[in-house]
Amino acid sequence: MLERFIYFKEEIETILEKAKKLPNKNKKGLNLEKFTITTQEWDYLILIRDILEIFKKPIIKFQATNYSTIYYIIPYITRLLNKLENYTIKKKEINSNYNIFIEIALKEAINKTLEYYPIRTTREIDPKLKTLYLVIVLNPQFKLEVFKKLDFDPIIIERIKDYFIEIYLEYKSNYYIPSNITTNIENNNKSNNIDYSSDNDFFQENSTIIEEEEINIYLREKVIVKEIDIIGYYKINKDRFPIIYNIAKDYLAIPSTSSASESKFSEVSNIVTK
Repeated sequence: MLERFIYFKEEIETILEKAKKLPNKNKKGLNLEKFTITTQEWDYLILIRDILEIFKKPIIKFQATNYSTIYYIIPYITRLLNKLENYTIKKKEINSNYNIFIEIALKEAINKTLEYYPIRTTREIDPKLKTLYLVIVLNPQFKLEVFKKLDFDPIIIERIKDYFIEIYLEYKSNYYIPSNITTNIENNNKSNNIDYSSDNDFFQENSTIIEEEEINIYLREKVIVKEIDIIGYYKINKDRFPIIYNIAKDYLAIPSTSSASESKFSEVSNIVTK
């Protein structure tokens, strides 16, 4: 609505100017003085429009229902905070008539956002953000690389990696090993039937070779491009990364907001009552 109003600024001003030139008897009851918009007021409306525009993309992204959005929260919140802070500084530098109340509102918005998403900590990650950090690492398009692009402190990035490893080991301890995988336990059982006339025991058997942990391979591999579907990626790589695949199944299904589910309750309520 505000965007459309500003878009027709020239037409609105033209109509108001024509209205002012009407005979006094025709202007009676129009209250034109209430509809006069000064240049300063237009600038104020444009300023409000630009500020609201900063929030537009994150809100739309978080409310999407056709794909997982939870891994967008931290990147978009970080960019949102940066834009709000930079916008305050930039406007104060170039606009001598900068509205102090706008500055106060922006600071309140920044403080409130940090209250819910305390991403500016420098030593430890906030417990309530751990899941949000984890899902980012589980996104093969992001992994740990996105935190570097967002200028996160290296210490925080290392803490995020530690938490990912912690969850990985937890899942690994509960992960069922398929029967077609030969384990060292099976090889130990064979030791009772050693053929001492053979020299095979000098060599390493294929089944006893210690394979590199999948988490190390996953983190070492380059991030995938945006065009590659994340669900498709995990379907293709579930045999390479079985543990990470199971973590992703549990965590990437978490919605970023409850708005979609709340709207469904509203729809059901309408069906029931009507």
